[in-house]
Amino acid sequence: MYVKRTSFTIGTDPEVFLWHVVKRKFVGAYGVTHGTKERPAILDGFFNTVQVDGMALEINTPLRYSADQFGYACSVSRRSLRKLVGKGKRIKIVPTAEFDDDEWERMPEEVKILGCDPDFNAWSGDINEPPNADVKFRTGAGHIHIGWGKGFTINDNYKHICQEVIKEQDALNGVASLLYDQDTKRRDLYGKAGAFRPKAYGVEYRTLSNSWFRNSALTGYVARRTFQGVRNLMFKRPINTPEVEDIINENKVDEAIYFLEHHKVTLPPKQYRVV
Repeated sequence: MYVKRTSFTIGTDPEVFLWHVVKRKFVGAYGVTHGTKERPAILDGFFNTVQVDGMALEINTPLRYSADQFGYACSVSRRSLRKLVGKGKRIKIVPTAEFDDDEWERMPEEVKILGCDPDFNAWSGDINEPPNADVKFRTGAGHIHIGWGKGFTINDNYKHICQEVIKEQDALNGVASLLYDQDTKRRDLYGKAGAFRPKAYGVEYRTLSNSWFRNSALTGYVARRTFQGVRNLMFKRPINTPEVEDIINENKVDEAIYFLEHHKVTLPPKQYRVV
């Protein structure tokens, strides 16, 4: 997308879980692919990649310039994942997955470690506290990567720019997510409002779960809201206000609907709303 001679891109790295059809339980993704964070494996001819990320599989899509391109990349990756896991297992795109004691003991210790680098809170500017690793469930994120260049120096001024981008994403994508994702368990552990990491190409928005990755309608919705947030800032028409943080963190659905309708933001597709 181009706005005022600036080119913006969108990408993602959602996490998905494996469900054992016969045992009817979540199982770890260890061994499903040789891909790792250091060396992801090519997932398909569209240049999506896949890797084991703890107990889950993580997919990485190339940066795209439009909502349609992004939606197609995500659709291809979902189909490719189903082929990758083969018979006996299914992909489950859910925000939290509980693992029983047997499965927990079966997995190597290294995949049970939560080793994420710290991220930041766009509303306060502070570093977020790391999640509690001493639980037998894991969360599935749906991070959105917004790019507008490369080789940026990550200093205080740059972080401030990223904060403004993320607060607008909260006002659009974060608030809207309450209407199709009512899993608050993940948010207790990870993914509060305003979670982000500055990147040399732009910023990573880390508040959303993987719920939007379930189907093409929600994928397209999130992509369009992402670009809407960019346009709002570029044309100096932001809608974010301080109460947005509280709406998201406290799961205030009624206030979320009022906020979106007040600002004339398109609501998520009706058939996927949980409220």
